[in-house]
Amino acid sequence: MKFSFKEFNNIIRNYKWQSIFFRYWVIIVIIFVLPIFLFTNILFSTYTKSVEKEIESKHMQSFIKTKTVLSDIFTQIDNNANLILSKDSTAILLTQKDSAHSGLITKQLTNELYNIMSAVKVSASYLESIYLYSAENEYVFSLKNSNYIDIFFDDSWLTYYNEHKAPIFIYSDTVYIRIIYEAAATNSTTPDGLLIFNINKQQLEDTLFGKENTSDEAYTLFDKNKDTVFSYALSENNGNPDISSITCDSEYEILESDGKRMIYSEFSQYGLSLCSSYNIHEPTDKRTNRNTIILGFAIIVLLSILFSFFSAMYLYNSIIQIISNLEKKLYLSDSSEFKATSNEISYINNKIVELMDKSGKLEQELINKNSEFRKLQAISLQSQIRPHFIFNTLNAISAVMMRIAKGDNEASRMIKLLSEILRVNLCASECITTISQEIEYTKKFVEIEKIKCFNSFDVIWNIDEEISGCKIIKLTLQPIIENAIEHGIKPIIGKKYGEIKVTAKKEGNAIVITVSDNGIGISEDKLNEIKKNLYEENFPGSKNIGLMNVNKRTKLIFGKFYGIGIESGNSNTTVSYTIPFKI
Repeated sequence: MKFSFKEFNNIIRNYKWQSIFFRYWVIIVIIFVLPIFLFTNILFSTYTKSVEKEIESKHMQSFIKTKTVLSDIFTQIDNNANLILSKDSTAILLTQKDSAHSGLITKQLTNELYNIMSAVKVSASYLESIYLYSAENEYVFSLKNSNYIDIFFDDSWLTYYNEHKAPIFIYSDTVYIRIIYEAAATNSTTPDGLLIFNINKQQLEDTLFGKENTSDEAYTLFDKNKDTVFSYALSENNGNPDISSITCDSEYEILESDGKRMIYSEFSQYGLSLCSSYNIHEPTDKRTNRNTIILGFAIIVLLSILFSFFSAMYLYNSIIQIISNLEKKLYLSDSSEFKATSNEISYINNKIVELMDKSGKLEQELINKNSEFRKLQAISLQSQIRPHFIFNTLNAISAVMMRIAKGDNEASRMIKLLSEILRVNLCASECITTISQEIEYTKKFVEIEKIKCFNSFDVIWNIDEEISGCKIIKLTLQPIIENAIEHGIKPIIGKKYGEIKVTAKKEGNAIVITVSDNGIGISEDKLNEIKKNLYEENFPGSKNIGLMNVNKRTKLIFGKFYGIGIESGNSNTTVSYTIPFKI
């Protein structure tokens, strides 16, 4: 495409900063400059994540090491507990009577127990002491000072046990972490005694972290009730974390709370869990030289602006060509037309809208023609009912006049009603009437039918007042009631009194008129045939022409969502007629 600087200058001079050219330019500048910002962000973000990952990896290794050591300690205590409780000497000391304590055998058994305790204590530097408590004699065996419980120097564990009885549990006080096992030497339902391991917290801290530790990590060991058993932190700002709402779905959970990162994991022993928290400090010694970045960024921005300007001119050339073609082939525009629009797109849009308006007018004319055709078609279908009804009525009048030899009251009444009906029926200039007028017309028809049938049926009307002025297609209710009389009521004359109920009410945005009779009903095959014919384009011969006619006219005028439905039982038939709610 050839670029015209003259046309370009003319258009830009009219629209100035509102011109699409400047929008193109700004967009292209953003396209080139934005990636630079994104790249800088990504660079610093990647660096920060790298540092965080390095710190996280370091603390995770430390956490795994601490947990492994603790797990080994608890496993070692479990093994030592099983060792002590499996000894025969332990069982004898737990169950023998108090009178035998001073014997030689008892002394040998006690020495054997003390030797085991001593060996266990030597192998575990964190272990302060071990107690074996005999419930039978209320006596405590210990390397430090064996004695009866009432004069034993340390008895707080027994009080705690009596409050929280369990086969094995762990708790802590200010100095010790105590692990208590129930000892069963007999088949009694109650334990024969207790085995208590007392872990010194300070010694455990030295075992886990060493005396020269400078880490900023804080560790907390929790029991199964989420109560603190042991905690370690160099900084006073590292309080015990809240883990009440933490659920551990994997071996390790990494969480963030209050600007700290936490690692949480659960032990297989005693229902314990371990939590470590630490701060992430981003180092400042690895930052990129800012002056170099700013200089490089400025050069790239300048080059991007120049490149964007020429790219925008290239893209804008297509708009110039469209405007030029519109001016040459459609209109001879001057600058005043440019000023009447906000930018080039508006100008082009106005010209296209003019073409669309012309097309829309032609389309509306076509719709109007089609609407007139539908009305004419509906009126034509409506007229099909008249000969059929007139023929039946005249036959009835003839029959009545033959039956009444000396008087003509019924015949004259029928003729009068027929003339009123014909006056309405033949006035076909409008195909729409009101529901009240349609009902008034239909009642005249019903009166004729009642005379014909010797008053052997009655019609009950139940019409909501709010819809009496609503619109309905003329001559639609009468064929439905005629169908009920001919096919439902007449076959039962002489057998029972016929009754037709007509109900009309508003349901949502529609009006539903139902006509129910207590006649002979319709067989299932016949009912299915009628339902099928209601939706066919062409009428199936002369059968049910009244219902088909009403259904067809309704769909032509109101649309496919409206029309007739029919249901029938053994001794009743209900026809529903749905039309839109229009006042």
